[in-house]
Amino acid sequence: MITIYYWAAMKKFQGRGFPIALALEFAGVPYEVLGNDDLPESFCFAVPIVKLSTGQLMSQTPMIMDVLGSEFGLGGSTPAEKVDCKQLLLDFNDMFDEVQKDGKWTAENGRQDKWFALVEKRLQASKFLVSSEITVADLHAFWFASWFSEMSEVSAVKKLTTNGVQIFP
Repeated sequence: MITIYYWAAMKKFQGRGFPIALALEFAGVPYEVLGNDDLPESFCFAVPIVKLSTGQLMSQTPMIMDVLGSEFGLGGSTPAEKVDCKQLLLDFNDMFDEVQKDGKWTAENGRQDKWFALVEKRLQASKFLVSSEITVADLHAFWFASWFSEMSEVSAVKKLTTNGVQIFP
């Protein structure tokens, strides 16, 4: 059993816990979500924190997604796909951080257009971001941007987006 620790057990908003839960749902892996008040002492700094089936605790959403992708076959099939998947996890994390900073995504500096051009180029090359199969990069990207209409039909996405709990606060 995998445990996700997040603010209010993801009952008020799902935030950075959403892509983690989405990956576990998609992989069909049993998990539970507990609040940050239930978190055991660890070397991790901030939620989301995940307790893996080994009992090890880890934080940092892109790294959690990478570990889950490797463990559950959602991290790419070939060495090149695995590298691309890791790169995209970090790219989408950067995009999310930039969106939150005033003045970072403006028409004048072109950052938004550059990031979207990169995503568009990848999607022109294959059905999903890395290949013809869904990876944790796609699941992480869905959290960042709901424009991926292909992802809206995935049962794990439907389950977590129709549970009555908003993704962002």
